[in-house]
Amino acid sequence: MNLNKRLSSACSINNNYKIKPQALELKIGTTFTYDTIKKIHSIMPRVNFYWIMGADNLCDMHNWYNWKKIFYMCPVIIVNRKGFLYKTLHSRVSSNFRNNRCNIRQIKNKKSLPAWSFFNIRPDLNSSTNLRQNIG
Repeated sequence: MNLNKRLSSACSINNNYKIKPQALELKIGTTFTYDTIKKIHSIMPRVNFYWIMGADNLCDMHNWYNWKKIFYMCPVIIVNRKGFLYKTLHSRVSSNFRNNRCNIRQIKNKKSLPAWSFFNIRPDLNSSTNLRQNIG
């Protein structure tokens, strides 16, 4: 599914007014996460934001462009996904930043980077593919 359809789908099932699904990469013309965060910092230098991603992505993040630098740009929050708890907490990225992990309740008060937290919520057992198919 292309990015526009995924964004539309995410917006249609989002019921949290504090979180707004966006595709900033389309608006600011970036491809890599590192470049997106760098561009956001240049546009909004006084805004503190967090990079939030699923645990499945952390397992492969060591293959991303400038992956280590991302942790020095903003706090990173990893949200648990079904079947990824052990893999995530023992991944190459997690091991590299093991001394910088903090409790989810403490991350907003963290004064220095890198800082990351694993948010162990009960995963939704519905697959994203099934959710998208049921909406449209």
